[in-house]
Amino acid sequence: FEDRSLAGWTNGRIESAPTFSTFLGRYGKSNSGPGKDPFKYYSGIPRDAKQVILDFDFYEIDSWDGSHRDYACVVVDGKLIDLGRFDLNTNENGRTGSRHGMTFRIRSQAPPGHIGFNSQWVDQIHHVTVTIPPSFYQDGRFKLMFQVRVNESDINNESGGWDNIKITAQYDCRRRLGAPKEGEGEGEAEADEEHLTDGLDSGEDVEDIGSTDYELDNEDFWENVEGNAVDDNDLDQEDIPEIPARRMLRG
Repeated sequence: FEDRSLAGWTNGRIESAPTFSTFLGRYGKSNSGPGKDPFKYYSGIPRDAKQVILDFDFYEIDSWDGSHRDYACVVVDGKLIDLGRFDLNTNENGRTGSRHGMTFRIRSQAPPGHIGFNSQWVDQIHHVTVTIPPSFYQDGRFKLMFQVRVNESDINNESGGWDNIKITAQYDCRRRLGAPKEGEGEGEAEADEEHLTDGLDSGEDVEDIGSTDYELDNEDFWENVEGNAVDDNDLDQEDIPEIPARRMLRG
């Protein structure tokens, strides 16, 4: 959100602070709730991906109080994942959970400490990773919504924000190269990651894909393949290296 664009967002708002940078927020009791929570539809998601990884940063700002049930949620296609209660005196690093077939993990940047806004209180930046199964993007898109639920009405007392959103589609690499399905052959398939976005600060959707680059870590196997299909008949399955491949999509 460094360019302050809210393209595609409904109920979006922009906030800035030197140590938080520019982000989606702030959201508190006065500007959150039904009809007020920010959401966006992300399209162009490959339907054949094994799973999709959603990454984002959640900013816990000022006097969050777990005893008052201050909590944050992410909603994917109407299915809510409660990230749990947050408290200014608690380091939520390492928290995990699951709901509706999705799983999440929280990795906090540092223990609670003053980062910005109200100097009376401490803050915390949490990096959240959500694993999303194929049932959520069978039509090639999903709706992403963020929710903040706090008890203080003053946004300068407690609020939340969201930043650095990234969506990554992961594939079964050997199956994409024509290898046997899982259980039909030896060896374990690696992941082929297709990065649909790179932070999404610009708010751009990923519908118009112009080029495809393939990168393999084993340069002796493929030195450089750009936008070319692989003929399965030219490959002996035993020669396919057990290494991860990444497919980068650029709009």
